[in-house]
Amino acid sequence: MRISQKNQETETFESNLPKWLFEVEGLDVKSGVTHCGDEETYMGALTVFAEAIESGAKEIRHYFETKDYKNYTVKVHALKSTARIIGIKELSEKARRLEDAGNAGYTEEIAEHTPALLTLYESYLIKLSPLLKEDDSEGKPEIDPSELKDAFETLKELVEVFDFDSLKMMIDELSNYKLPEKEAEKFKALKEAAKIPDWDKAREILK
Repeated sequence: MRISQKNQETETFESNLPKWLFEVEGLDVKSGVTHCGDEETYMGALTVFAEAIESGAKEIRHYFETKDYKNYTVKVHALKSTARIIGIKELSEKARRLEDAGNAGYTEEIAEHTPALLTLYESYLIKLSPLLKEDDSEGKPEIDPSELKDAFETLKELVEVFDFDSLKMMIDELSNYKLPEKEAEKFKALKEAAKIPDWDKAREILK
């Protein structure tokens, strides 16, 4: 992979990664692409990260406020790894320190530094906003309630047998329809879980 010999922080890769990515404060694009292996995989990982910020921060905040330090530590560990892979080094380092604090039971350190972690984490909602798709349900046909019920039953079965290809195909098919608000939120959460894929979370969503 060749990179422009000019300023590597501001120039795009020759494969046309968006130039604005190189202007995002705290994002080391070159490092992220290196970790992911190629630009396409990197863009996919970065998009999944951006789409999960809101729910991820919400979970960390919940476990922090309820003093559930076991699950808190699990979540900051995941954030540490994800942020490192996509090239957000400061966020990864903050998460690493809080993971260490959680493992050691240093609750005062967690209380002191978690707000800064969440502020930095959530700042990427704006920084990476071009990656977030707007609601595109307008103009799509509504799905018959019985068909929707059958679709969710099928999704549940696919998750139980870890059939990723069929699950993705089914999700792509359902994405062509406008869903009722409650089911739309459920479907959105399922799509996020399927991208990883997080089978346990997908199973919980489809209960």
